[in-house]
Amino acid sequence: MSSENDKVIVHGIPGEGARAKGVIKGIIPLLLSIFLFGLFSGIILPVKAAGVVLIGFVAVFVVMLWMAYNSYSGVESYFKGARGEEIVAVWLSSLPDAYHVFHDVDVRGSVSLDHLVVGPAGIFVIETKFWSGRVTSDGSSLLVDGISPSRSPRAQVMDEVQSLAGFLSQKMSDRPVVTPVVCFAGNTLVVEGGGNSILLGDVAVCNVNDLCDLITKGGEVLSAVDIERFIKLLEY
Repeated sequence: MSSENDKVIVHGIPGEGARAKGVIKGIIPLLLSIFLFGLFSGIILPVKAAGVVLIGFVAVFVVMLWMAYNSYSGVESYFKGARGEEIVAVWLSSLPDAYHVFHDVDVRGSVSLDHLVVGPAGIFVIETKFWSGRVTSDGSSLLVDGISPSRSPRAQVMDEVQSLAGFLSQKMSDRPVVTPVVCFAGNTLVVEGGGNSILLGDVAVCNVNDLCDLITKGGEVLSAVDIERFIKLLEY
């Protein structure tokens, strides 16, 4: 699905995949809890010992509470991620009309890209993070309040770029360069020494306020013909 406004051409719905994963993560534990409760009830109801029945129901209730708590924690993170993708999508909508923005792109059915931008300045894979803590860099990786995250966003976006590159290599003989970007939707990245972004190897890292400038500052590297050819590959 695509829509065209005064500026950028938009394809897809931001945060759709994250929200769907959150719903699934919440429903599965609930269904499992209902199944266990029903199974337990079927086993103990024929038993006449009231003490056994009471202990069993208490145990099942505690297990259900624990599963609900774990489920809520996971669901909350997915929906927060979806909100971050929506914030980034709003900023990307201000790109010039020569650009196409794809949201929630599946690559070969295994890897999902938060955002993919195609335009005169090139092709950009954008991994969105909506972290609450203060984000800094030690020169090789990102830290949240001085602590390394459980999953490196730099490694994550590089995996996404590799998956896209593999897809393109099967379709194009002259595959264009893809730029990986990590964008913080909450503007929580602190850039030491001024500037609007940092570079970790081949990965550009920025706040959402500076994302469009980062994308367009490189000048024109793709022609209108190349852009159209690439768009057709993604749409089909």
